[in-house]
Amino acid sequence: MKKLLCLLGGALFFSNIFSQKITPLTIGDTIPNLTLSRIVNYKAKSARLSDFKDRLIIFDFWATWCTSCLAAIPHSQTLQKQFGDSIMVMLVNSKETRDTYEKIIKLFQKQSRLIMPSITGDTVLTHLFPHREIPHYVWVYNQVVRAITSPKELTPVNIRSIISDSNKRLPTKNDFPNFNSKGPFFTDTAALGNILEHSILTRYTDNFQAVTEGSVRNSDGLMTCFYCANKKLSILYSKAYPVLKKYSHNRIIKSSPLLDSIYCYDLQLPASQDWEFFSRMREDLDKAFHLSVEEQILPINCLVLTKKYTTKALFDTLMASESTLFDYYDNRYIHNFPMRFFYNALNEKSSVPIIDETGITGHITIDGLPTDLTDVPKLKKALAPYGLDISFARRMLKVCVIKPKSKIAPLSTNQTKINE
Repeated sequence: MKKLLCLLGGALFFSNIFSQKITPLTIGDTIPNLTLSRIVNYKAKSARLSDFKDRLIIFDFWATWCTSCLAAIPHSQTLQKQFGDSIMVMLVNSKETRDTYEKIIKLFQKQSRLIMPSITGDTVLTHLFPHREIPHYVWVYNQVVRAITSPKELTPVNIRSIISDSNKRLPTKNDFPNFNSKGPFFTDTAALGNILEHSILTRYTDNFQAVTEGSVRNSDGLMTCFYCANKKLSILYSKAYPVLKKYSHNRIIKSSPLLDSIYCYDLQLPASQDWEFFSRMREDLDKAFHLSVEEQILPINCLVLTKKYTTKALFDTLMASESTLFDYYDNRYIHNFPMRFFYNALNEKSSVPIIDETGITGHITIDGLPTDLTDVPKLKKALAPYGLDISFARRMLKVCVIKPKSKIAPLSTNQTKINE
């Protein structure tokens, strides 16, 4: 039987007490003709679901502090323009995010590329479609729930298939898997209480979609279980090999397609120190994938920051310390922050290593930086008035290499110049 919200006197009855009794909806369930209230960036402040008859509604749950959400909104805008009146992408900002109406409006005013219709202070849809992780997408067609997905399913192909095929199913985002996330993943058997140790490695598993990683410890703080679910193999290696934590993402060379594949890993041992767990994890990964992790010094294509001349504007320290480098803003700047802060922001975005050869150790101020910090020509143009430059070069860099096992030259220290 289809699940329906209770109606009282023809109107939706919703309160904090009643909300606890609302049965969450799932694929195939029917939603009553709700009134969507407190909408911004829309032709009206409210709308009924029936207003979007014969249009696919995609509810996009988001928050102002969720960088993944903000990064995904331009893609939703593109899809809205592509499909026009065939779809309606409606952002949903839940009251539980603790975002205020004023904060949401201020964000949209600052970032024109993020302007889309958004429900603010939502309580109803959040209870109908409970979730733990955002972005979270609910697809509704003619008041029937057609899909509940993660961002990767939001594609033109899937939109067309949902509109044209009433039986089309998409992978469901499950934030509440039916297992105990505080213990081992795969051992819900009668023998669980007798297990002394085990390790299990599987491919992608639907039921664990919402789980990232965690551990279980005893009263002495010793680890008894470590789990990591639906993560790229490269992430598993970063957990097992502490040396990888020393390197930024663009100084790790991944020379195996296996590293982009998704796996689950579960390890249970008698109470042990952390290093013992990860030593065992390395053994398991080695047996399964035969990859080596080695530090090397190699000639690497990179970007080099240099100072051509000194300007007063660059060292303006009278401004308040502010930056939009790590957030999702159109107008990017850095005001009165350390040079290393700017350098780290560039490196976080860049797929190639960035080397700082400016010699600057103090605070800097730069306005007019490009929205896309990886756009080298625009970045170069923005830096020029401040006496800075960024250019491609080749340097001997210390990197970490993950590759199929073979004879790898040991770490060399005979190079005349090495950029650490």
